Amino acid sequence: MKKIALITLLCLLTTKLFSQQAPASISSHLPFLKDLDTVKLLVYKYGRFDYLYSELQTEQYAIVKNGSFCLKIPGLSNHPYECALVIPNLPRELKVLVEPGDQIEIQGNKISIKYSGIGSRKLNIRSRIDSIFDVLHYDVNLSLKSRIELQWSKVKRAEAYLNSKKSLIDKNVYNLNLIYIQNQFFTVPYVFLVYTKLTESEYYLGRNTLIKYFQPLENQLNQSIANGSAVYSSNFFSLINCKYYSDRILKRSDFELQNYQHGGFFKDEYNYIKKRYTGRLRERLITELLLNHSRSNDLGQIYDEAIGLIVNKDFRRILQERCSQIPGSPAYNFTLLDTNNITHHLKDYRGKILVLDFWFTGCGNCRELTPKLKIIEEYFKDKSDVIFVSISSDKNKKMWQNSIGSGLYTTSASEINLYTGGKGEKDPFYQKINFVGAPTLKLIDKNGNWCENPVDCRQDNGKDLIAKIEKALKD
Repeated sequence: MKKIALITLLCLLTTKLFSQQAPASISSHLPFLKDLDTVKLLVYKYGRFDYLYSELQTEQYAIVKNGSFCLKIPGLSNHPYECALVIPNLPRELKVLVEPGDQIEIQGNKISIKYSGIGSRKLNIRSRIDSIFDVLHYDVNLSLKSRIELQWSKVKRAEAYLNSKKSLIDKNVYNLNLIYIQNQFFTVPYVFLVYTKLTESEYYLGRNTLIKYFQPLENQLNQSIANGSAVYSSNFFSLINCKYYSDRILKRSDFELQNYQHGGFFKDEYNYIKKRYTGRLRERLITELLLNHSRSNDLGQIYDEAIGLIVNKDFRRILQERCSQIPGSPAYNFTLLDTNNITHHLKDYRGKILVLDFWFTGCGNCRELTPKLKIIEEYFKDKSDVIFVSISSDKNKKMWQNSIGSGLYTTSASEINLYTGGKGEKDPFYQKINFVGAPTLKLIDKNGNWCENPVDCRQDNGKDLIAKIEKALKD
C-alpha cells in the first residue's frame, strides 16, 4: 500500500513539474473572427503599470486561420501573470491571468465570453467578481455616504464569493483577486473626496462613513502584503494611491483636498511608501510613482535617494531610461527630421533656448494649445535665441505635412517642424521624456539642459511658460 501511495505521489509531482515547465497557451474559435485578423497578448512582468512600458511587458501575436488562433506563452516563472488580450471586433480587451502549464480556451460572442480548459477556473472566478461590481445604479442623486456603503456591500459579496472558491485556486491567484476587490472599494471615496466638488457637510459625512470601513480593509491589506504576490498585481499601486489619500482625509479635519491638484503631494506620497513597505514591493511602488510623476519639477529632490532603494534591474533600467528629464540635467541629443528631410540634433542649437511642443494629428487638446502658443511665440519674436520647435509622433509623413499646412496643430508653417521618421512614440526621444500624452511642453536651456517643466498654457494662458523662458534668458 505504501509503495502504491509513493508511486502515486511521484506521478502527481511529475505532472505538476511538467505543467510548470510547459508554456501556457490561449486558443479560441470565435464566430466573429476573420482569417488574417491579428490577436495580441500583452504579458505584464510585474502587473500592469498606469502606462504601458515595453521594458516591463512582452507581446505575443497570433494570426487567425480558419476562424481560430492559438497563442503560446513560453518563459513564465512560477507565479500568475496578468495579461491583456486584444481580439479584433471585441468591444474591450480581455484581462486574463495565466500560469505555467495553462491551456485556456475561449468561447462565446461579442457580448459574453467564457473560459474552459486547464487554468480557466481562475478566469471565470474573476469574471464573476467583475459582474458583482458591474451592476449599474443609475441614481445620480446618491449621496457619497450611500455610494460608499453600496460599494462596501459589493466588496463583502465579492469577498464571500472568492472565499467560497479559495480551495480551488492557487494562493497567489486568491491574493491577486483580493487586492482587486479591495481596490474597487478604495477607488470610490478617492474619486469623490478628492476630485468631486462637495459641500462641506457632504465631505464630512463621506469622511465619517469611510472611517467605519477603513480599518477592516486595512487589516486585509496587511494580509495581502504578507502573502508576497502583491508585487505582481496591476491593482496594487492604485490601491495604495487611493489608500494614501484616504489616510490623509482621515487624519485631517479640514477641507484640504477639495482644492487638490494632481501630483500636489508627490514627495509626501513617496515618503509614505518608503516608510510603510519594504523589499521588492516597495521597489515596485516607488518605480510606478516616479514614472507617473516624471514631469514633476520635484523629481530631482528624491530621485537619487529613490534609485538607491531600487535593486531590481528592470526597475532601475526603466527609471534611468525614462526619468532623465530632471531640471538641470543634460537633455537627450535627439535625431529628428524636418519637412525637407534634413536631420536636426540638439547639439545644433547650442546657445539657444528651445521650446518643444509634442503633438499628433487628431489630438483635440493639441489644437486647443496652438492659439496659446501663437501668442507666446509672438511675444518672443524679437528674441533670436528663443526657438519654437514642434515635434509630431505621426507615423505617416504625408498626414504630418498636411497637418502642418492646416495650421491647427502648429503655430506657423515657417517654424521648425520635426518628425520621428515614422517611429512615432517609439523614437528614443519620446522614451527619454517618458511621453504619456499630447500635448506635452518641454524647455531646454542654452547649455542643452532641461529647464523646469512649464504649466500647460491652456491653464494659465502661458504665464508660467513665459516666466520660465525669461528666467532661462537671464541664466
